Amino acid sequence: MSQKKIVIVGSGWRVENYLRILAHLKKDFLVQAVVTRNPEKKRLYHELGVVCVSDISEALTTGSPDFILLCINMNVQAEKLLELLSLELPLLVETPLGINGSQLEMISRHPKSRQYTQIAEQYAMRPLQKAQLQLIRKGVIGVPQSAQVSLTNNYHAFSLLKAYLQNPGKLLSVQGNRFTVDSRSGFLRDQDTDGKNLVTEARTIGIATFEKGAVGIYDFEGDQHRSYTRFSHLSIRGDKGEINNEEIRYVSEPGIPSYDKLWRIQRGINENMEGSGLKGIQFQGEWLYKNPFSDLPFSDDDIATAEVMLAMAQFCETGESFYSIDEAIEDMTFTLLLEASIKSGQVEKIKNSPQSDS
Repeated sequence: MSQKKIVIVGSGWRVENYLRILAHLKKDFLVQAVVTRNPEKKRLYHELGVVCVSDISEALTTGSPDFILLCINMNVQAEKLLELLSLELPLLVETPLGINGSQLEMISRHPKSRQYTQIAEQYAMRPLQKAQLQLIRKGVIGVPQSAQVSLTNNYHAFSLLKAYLQNPGKLLSVQGNRFTVDSRSGFLRDQDTDGKNLVTEARTIGIATFEKGAVGIYDFEGDQHRSYTRFSHLSIRGDKGEINNEEIRYVSEPGIPSYDKLWRIQRGINENMEGSGLKGIQFQGEWLYKNPFSDLPFSDDDIATAEVMLAMAQFCETGESFYSIDEAIEDMTFTLLLEASIKSGQVEKIKNSPQSDS
């Protein structure tokens, strides 16, 4: 794969994360320019050796990029996406694609949106998730019938539910409920609270039904993904067994009740001198997942983000989709229906979801 030139539109926390990751992937990617009008970010990026410009037209004077990464405030991202589609360049768009039905409808109906756009939805590309998905594909737990995600919020969680349920068909309905609970403060992007503060969090539970009969359960409490006092819960139940985070209960052939675990294999522990980082994840001595960036100082989310970037590079070369706008539209539709159900107290059903004109 040839090195891909990127123009990044945006300069928030997520962009800084991309730049940090891309600094380790210089063989595969070159950041041609960052589009931002924020003077503080311009100074910061200049110190990092990144070219900063004030608008997309100025960025294009440095040459045509292989793709544009759009990563700006969610309230204006849909509008900018529709504007950038006129350039007829591949676009990688951060989540969410849009924040309301009207925006999703406009993006869906744009004649160029499917040809040029992919979505940076990385959660199913994290190491644990890839190992779990491989276990499901191997048939260890049989046919998945329900999944519970209590790890991340809204559209991210729904993307995982769909992945775990393995082609469950279209979303049919969502029923939601929300209540408050007391907890302790977790870590933030820019500081560590050490759990010193008593906080009140909103816990949201949603039940999603799909056309093939599977059920997805969404359970998320405030800043659960940054909490010191809450576990993450990932459960996938099939007719032969259940995956519960790293643990698996199942009936193995020829009908033996079994229990096993996913084993995370790390470098650099005790006398291991291979450096530090994740090597991969095993089940019964077999690699379910091997980290393609094992020599780099990447977190699990960094690994997934790097995987998204490589998938986008592949999309630029072959047109092979890895996360389409239709998937992202359904993810955000779930979020909108969940909020509507909480407000109405009723089950919200799909009515006129955005559909392709093609």
